[in-house]
Amino acid sequence: MSEEEQELPTRFQIFVLSYLYSQELFLEDREYELDKRRVRTHHLQSRVTQNAIEINVKQLATILPPSIISKDLTVAEMIRQLSILVDNGYLHLNLLGSSSEGFGSVSITTDGILLVKKIFGSLKKSIRDKKNYQRRIESLEGNSDTKKWLRSMWNTLKDKAQDETADLILSQVKIQGPQLIGFMIRYIQNGS
Repeated sequence: MSEEEQELPTRFQIFVLSYLYSQELFLEDREYELDKRRVRTHHLQSRVTQNAIEINVKQLATILPPSIISKDLTVAEMIRQLSILVDNGYLHLNLLGSSSEGFGSVSITTDGILLVKKIFGSLKKSIRDKKNYQRRIESLEGNSDTKKWLRSMWNTLKDKAQDETADLILSQVKIQGPQLIGFMIRYIQNGS
C-alpha cells in the first residue's frame, strides 16, 4: 500500500498500538530486573526471553477508555480497524485462540512500535513551553490524577529525546491505567 493510500490511524488504532507497546515495555522492564537477579545468583547462562503481548477484541473492549469509543465503534468496526493495522504491517494476527467474534488475537510488530514512537514523538514540540503544556493538559477532559502526574513530569519530559518521551509516558500505563493513552491521544490530536 502506498503512503497516499494509507489512512491516518484512528484514535482506536493508536490506542491499540500504544497499549500493546506499553505492555511490552512493562514486560521488558520486568525481565531486565529478573535477569539482574539471575546474574547475582551466578546463573550467567540463563536469560529471560520476552514473548509477544497479545490481545483480542473482547479484551480490548474491556480496557478502552470512554474517550476512545466513538458512536460508530462496534465489534465489526473494531475488527475492520484491526485488519487495517494487520494489512499495513503494524499488527500481527495470531490465529490460535480465535475469539468468538471470528478474529484472533493481535500483537504489535516492529513497524507498529515505530509508528507509536512517531506519533508520540510529536509531543516533543509541545513540551518546550511549560505554560502551553500545562494549559493544554488542563483544557482536556480527563482523570485529575493523570493530569497531576503529567504536570509534574514537565521537567523530565522536556529534557528527553523524542523516542524517550514516548517510552517514558507509555511505561506509566501500568501505573496510570489505559486512560493515560486516551488522554495523550487527545493531547496530541488537539495540538495539531
